[in-house]
Amino acid sequence: MPLTGGILVMLLALSFVAFQHFSSRESPSDKSVEQNEDQASQYQLSPDVVAAMNKAESTGNPGLGIRADGPNYHVPVLMYHYVEHVKDRGDTIRISLNTLPETLDRQIQTLTQAGFTFITPKDLADILDGIEQLPEKPIILSFDDGYKDFYTDAFPILKKHGVRSVQYVVSGFLDRPNYLTSDQLQEIAKSGLVEIGSHTEHHLALASVSSTVAKREIDNSRVQLEQQLGLPITAFAYPYGSFKLDTLQLVKQAGFRTAMSTIPGSQIGNEGRFFIHRLRPGAASGPALLSLVEKSN
Repeated sequence: MPLTGGILVMLLALSFVAFQHFSSRESPSDKSVEQNEDQASQYQLSPDVVAAMNKAESTGNPGLGIRADGPNYHVPVLMYHYVEHVKDRGDTIRISLNTLPETLDRQIQTLTQAGFTFITPKDLADILDGIEQLPEKPIILSFDDGYKDFYTDAFPILKKHGVRSVQYVVSGFLDRPNYLTSDQLQEIAKSGLVEIGSHTEHHLALASVSSTVAKREIDNSRVQLEQQLGLPITAFAYPYGSFKLDTLQLVKQAGFRTAMSTIPGSQIGNEGRFFIHRLRPGAASGPALLSLVEKSN
């Protein structure tokens, strides 16, 4: 069922309330990124927000300059962070954000055998714009933050199965310990299997900073990645899923064609192309994973 303007407004307000305390104007440490991601994953809708969303259903289009025409599609997007065997068993936050390599391998096998087509955000944007046709059973694998284990653990699995995905890179974190190197990013981008998207320059929660800071984070990340790779960067993901109303316009004005949120769900149309819903697969595979991704919600 397509989102109405009222629900759109409340979803955006929800993102502001839920994530506004997850940010600093300084570049966060790896640990603070992990802690904030973990907190964000635990957020639940409060009863008053649910009531406000229901009340707002009939208020109409909020006038964000985002097209509301065209059909809605069922396109599940799976969200990943770390893919590795965590060596420090006391690092419970990292473990909570981690997917074991063998789990990812089983999940891809499950989806491949079930006939899913692995697409990227560029494909999705082309589908929404009427340039491409929706393939049979589309799905997107999305990886956030640009951690080094994407190259060492996840990328070999993607190559083994020949499936496509997107990696959302924090451009200012390249070549830092625990993150991708510039050379690794080049290799990944040239593989033809991985679209490179932006995840801001310093992984700030955009709902909590000024529009000036948010614009700089959004614009700089795209420029830096395009200079690094010599490729157009048109996919974006909000750190911590954090954004507010004017953030959508900043992302659109920067030239991005899609943006990923952390709102659960799998329906996508033009009115939601700048806050695409995603699903957390956890350790699910087989029937449990298929049940998650085949729901039309």
